[in-house]
Amino acid sequence: MVDGKRRRTDAAARVRALLAVARRIADPGDSLGVCARARLCELSDLSLSGVELALSRHLETAASDTELATFIERAEESARCAVVLSGNVCTAALRALAFGLATASSVLVKPSRRDPVLAELLAAELPTLEVVRSVEEALDRLQAGDELHVYGSDVTVAAIEPRATARGLTLRSHGSGFGVAAIEADDAIESAAVALATALVPFDGRGCLSPRLAFVAGGREHGRAFADSLSGALSKLALTVPRGTLSTLERGELSRFANAYQLLGEVWQHQDHLVAFDPFPEALSLAPAHRGVCVIAAEAAVAAHLLTPFSRRVTAIGQVGNRPGPLAHALAQTSPFARLGRLENMQRPPFDGPVDLRNILAQSAGTKTRSR
Repeated sequence: MVDGKRRRTDAAARVRALLAVARRIADPGDSLGVCARARLCELSDLSLSGVELALSRHLETAASDTELATFIERAEESARCAVVLSGNVCTAALRALAFGLATASSVLVKPSRRDPVLAELLAAELPTLEVVRSVEEALDRLQAGDELHVYGSDVTVAAIEPRATARGLTLRSHGSGFGVAAIEADDAIESAAVALATALVPFDGRGCLSPRLAFVAGGREHGRAFADSLSGALSKLALTVPRGTLSTLERGELSRFANAYQLLGEVWQHQDHLVAFDPFPEALSLAPAHRGVCVIAAEAAVAAHLLTPFSRRVTAIGQVGNRPGPLAHALAQTSPFARLGRLENMQRPPFDGPVDLRNILAQSAGTKTRSR
């Protein structure tokens, strides 16, 4: 192992090299950008404009010195590292591989079968990345003490964890997660609705930071007015960024959820989104991750109580403005490892570590809880 200063310098160089390739991919005029768009439009479930939004607005291409220092500090040095990727978000491979490169001088990457595009393009440009075609191949290439970073559903993590443990690997798992919006009683409804819609449209709400619950303080009429305004804001955004293709299974999920909430409250279901409103919440149900969101009328104490069973899955809490109000504060207390920031920036967090910080912050706090 090298000394600390040299290790940080080398890690920063590797991550900056990755970001340089990302800049080419984000550029629609660069050959890599052209290739990425063509392949994603063929393989991704996003619409054409959804792909462009992801690459031009949500692919990380730069980091400040402060962000990068924190990013590297949150990684542990390892002789070898392998990264198993998920396919829910087409740009997610960039930050996951950057964290791998902050950990080790060379990284094995197992792309998602559903969406290998970004991982393969990055690996083709950087000798520090090597593609493997199966989890077993990645495991066989690692030795005891090496790091394995797994991104995906809780089911995926649970399937890999015992095999990693048996080999003596250090596992960093990034399982299922979602974002939560906090709308305070004195927030302006229309601007808050636009901010939430802005956070939900990227990746069609399938990301681990995507807001799938929105708590609204200020009473039931305030909550209903927000839900109605949110539906209008989503319809307006869909004119330029329509939702992508849905499978029969996904359409069925949306239909069943809408039918259930017709009995509980009110539903706004349109071609490109679903907004459900619960005026008398007793328990939470997550809206399907296809531009679906559930709006819940609840004050701070009730909202925190309702969210508690889900708190380990909350990755981000979005608020209106820079300072948390009573509702956002209560939700943050319930979910201490979630990112807290401006609502419209939920899908553009600082480049200071993996987008899902639950595992990282839990470890730094001295707990043994994994990010699932």
